[in-house]
Amino acid sequence: MQSGINHFHSGIAKRGGDDLGSAVVSVQTWLGDQYADGTGQSVVWGVGSGGAGALSQSYRLATDSQTYAFHAADGGHTIVPHITTRDGTMSFFSSMSTKDIISLVLSSAAFVISLISLRQKRFETERAIRRELSDAIDKLNKINIETAKLWEDGLTPAEQNLIAVYGQQGVSITRQALYLAEQIPKRVSDVEYGTLAQALLNLGNLAQAEGYYVKSVEQSPDEFAKALNKRVYAYFLFSIGKVERGRQTFQECLAPFDSPGDYNLYAKGGTYLRWAMAEAIFTLPKAGEKLFEAAWDAFNHISIPMQKMNALREFQNMRVELAKQQVQLQTGGQPGSAGIVLPSHPMGTAGTIPS
Repeated sequence: MQSGINHFHSGIAKRGGDDLGSAVVSVQTWLGDQYADGTGQSVVWGVGSGGAGALSQSYRLATDSQTYAFHAADGGHTIVPHITTRDGTMSFFSSMSTKDIISLVLSSAAFVISLISLRQKRFETERAIRRELSDAIDKLNKINIETAKLWEDGLTPAEQNLIAVYGQQGVSITRQALYLAEQIPKRVSDVEYGTLAQALLNLGNLAQAEGYYVKSVEQSPDEFAKALNKRVYAYFLFSIGKVERGRQTFQECLAPFDSPGDYNLYAKGGTYLRWAMAEAIFTLPKAGEKLFEAAWDAFNHISIPMQKMNALREFQNMRVELAKQQVQLQTGGQPGSAGIVLPSHPMGTAGTIPS
């Protein structure tokens, strides 16, 4: 062998009559001698001489390389040996033909395409469910609005029957919407979770309604929206007798609105107004007076005339609604039986929050 290759251990096995002369393997000097003593990978190959016998020889080579080419002295044939790594694994591609490699590449490509197709199919399915859920939520909102209109001036027998029909429709649509929402929970918005919570409240399922109010808060896209959703949840807590938790939640809602600006003043006043309504209806009639004053003060500091006018109109409407609720209580009715129409968003989007 050439100089510089000093870390091979030969183990020649020959039989009688073997011709070793012309089948000597010449190892190229670029292999080097980085390692001291055969602690690397073993290389095994067989060289057939063109003459009377055959050579079978094994060497142990200390190197990190994964493929090698050796040139036989008797004809310049290139021999690619099988490589055995330290942990005993075989080089995968060294023993594969070109046909096998092409087949492997095609199979891998087909697998990747199938994954992409599966992902696309799942996306299309989720999008279809998303459309169905939007339709169901829209129907629930329309039922709530129509029911609230019927309650405004008392109910005739015909209107009572119509409300019963709306109620049956609401049950069916609510169940459908809940099923759809469970299929794509991450694609349901905070407002939609709030609508589902209200629908469950209409059905008398308080425990599940509370869970969906919590989801509405958790799904909020930012702290401002979270505060708006929390104040709806806080009113709900008052309505089911969890007064202290409701007060704490209302208090938490005020923090994001401390910054100056008309938008924050409108949101803060709306929060005080809803808190005042909850206290007056579910605790004591006079319990919310200081909160009403705080709401009035916030609304009066709004600088934009149109927004200020809308806020003060909302304040007056809520006081009128409160008077109706208190009359119902005095005559033995249930608080909130007519429903309380509260904007779920400070710019005036309305939603009915039954008590």
